[in-house]
Amino acid sequence: MRTLKIKAFNLKVCDETEDEFTDDLFKAQNCIVNALDNVDARVYVDGRCLVNSRPLLESGTEGLKGHVQVFLPFLTDHYVKDKDTGEESFPYCTVKHFPNRIVHCIQWAREKFRKIFEDVPNEVAQFLISCQKDGYWEKFAAKPIEKGQIKKMTSALTNYARTFPECVALAKKKWFSFYRNDMLQLFYNYPLDKMEGERLFWSPPRRIPEIPKFDINSSEHYDFIFHMACLYAKIFKIEKEIILDPEAVKKLVDAVPIADYEVKKDKVIVSDEKVSKDEAAAQKKEEWAPGEWEATVEKLKSLAASNITIAPEEFEKDHDENHHIDWITAASNLRGGMYALKAATRIETKKIAGKIIPAMATSTSAVAGLVSAELVKVLIGYRDLSTYKNSWNLNLAVPSLVKSEPGTTQGVKMNDKCTISCWSQRFEVRKGDIAIGQFLRYFDNEYGIKITSIAYKGNLIWSDFQASAADNKKFKLFNRFMKVPFRLDEATTVFVDLFCGMENKEGTEVKDPPHVRYFLKTNL
Repeated sequence: MRTLKIKAFNLKVCDETEDEFTDDLFKAQNCIVNALDNVDARVYVDGRCLVNSRPLLESGTEGLKGHVQVFLPFLTDHYVKDKDTGEESFPYCTVKHFPNRIVHCIQWAREKFRKIFEDVPNEVAQFLISCQKDGYWEKFAAKPIEKGQIKKMTSALTNYARTFPECVALAKKKWFSFYRNDMLQLFYNYPLDKMEGERLFWSPPRRIPEIPKFDINSSEHYDFIFHMACLYAKIFKIEKEIILDPEAVKKLVDAVPIADYEVKKDKVIVSDEKVSKDEAAAQKKEEWAPGEWEATVEKLKSLAASNITIAPEEFEKDHDENHHIDWITAASNLRGGMYALKAATRIETKKIAGKIIPAMATSTSAVAGLVSAELVKVLIGYRDLSTYKNSWNLNLAVPSLVKSEPGTTQGVKMNDKCTISCWSQRFEVRKGDIAIGQFLRYFDNEYGIKITSIAYKGNLIWSDFQASAADNKKFKLFNRFMKVPFRLDEATTVFVDLFCGMENKEGTEVKDPPHVRYFLKTNL
């Protein structure tokens, strides 16, 4: 009997850990068995199994529910992200203005985190790179962009912090914006005596918020300021300047002046629960005044030339020292306190913000048994798909269990020598730093493949539907990589993995094309 050997990795499964989870490690396995807690990790492992032609048994639980899926190289389809996540959703206006449960406040804080530390920094980073292109400003100025979007970007550039005290100042201003200014505006739009039909607008389930008085000696107020200042320091790349001494931080906070708030008489606040987030945004859409767009373009030009570095944060619930859950906990409990809602603990906030569903021993055992049965079949080497079973809709509360055979994979014939499916091995291009046009001709000549688009890490580098597609064929590929937020160093980068849209000569699109590994030097 063979000795069981287990090697544990306390690492996140992602691009950044590929030096540990190498292709050789994947290829050495007979089968990969998933028990992951998020969709992104599942999609990532699925991609690695596709590249290395490894069987994948995907399984998971959700309370008393569970599933098992079987994916076999060149026989079945592969794991795809299910759009129907089954997550609980709440009306936009409830989360935004009228929370009546602490979960509403946590979702509000998570959304604020996404906007402030993920979305806007990402947009600004891409803008700062794009504006370096020749002729960019002429094209940018010719077509005004939605005002709300530009205002966020302009604000981020204007409030760029170069020191930690400036980060503290930004955090304090945000506190007053969230917990004073927004509330004063809310009461202006909806006074306490406002009627809604025959009853008061502020009737249950709506709760009347109480505007708090700022007190830096309050632990929640301090946590909000400190963790938000640290997050600002991270996106502005000045983490080394973070001040940890609470007394020193409090002195910085006290030194920040806060202006009085003047309510906006034309501001729209949506109160209809049937109105979606997108519909609410449409109601709030602002129009450019004469000459305002031109002045904004000139301001953006000046700001873009001021040596600004910014990088988005990626929300991570499991890293206790990254300030993410700490700030969301403080921000949501402060908001909950305004509406007389019971505060949530850090662990409770982590569960909700991180969308963690507690595991049940019974459902975990059932799924473990189901996936073990499929693992035995894989190890025996069965190739008949009718032997395998996917387990769907396992629900111990009903109880129910539905089983089905795995779906087969579909390939697209390129020519007599090449048929592509999701399991096809990645293409490797070792031509050095060639032009986009040469890259396209290489695939046409070698495989009969028409490349319709080239993307790197979610950023479109070239596409045949772009107006400038023909002109851009002359550009070197490495030159294009320098134009995306993930700036590459030519001296240290060996290769990049590209996602390319592919068609055959007849125009049939490849549904799941393999990645293209593009080596920057010919001798690698």
